[in-house]
Amino acid sequence: MTRIKEPVTMDERRAMIRVIVSGLNKYDQPVSQQMRDFVEGKVEDPGPLPSPESLLRLRRRTWWQRMLGR
Repeated sequence: MTRIKEPVTMDERRAMIRVIVSGLNKYDQPVSQQMRDFVEGKVEDPGPLPSPESLLRLRRRTWWQRMLGR
């Protein structure tokens, strides 16, 4: 089984948080100032991350779900 590599550097962590922040901005969801500051390199802690369940409702439906009206 393949192991997922844990983020090693702060730059990798910032890149992952940057993706989360840009996705939340795209869907007009609130983003904490601490997360924005972490991406810009002003602070070392991103603060609490959004729960995966809250992000699932933002994902786009697949083509067959749209076709069936689900």
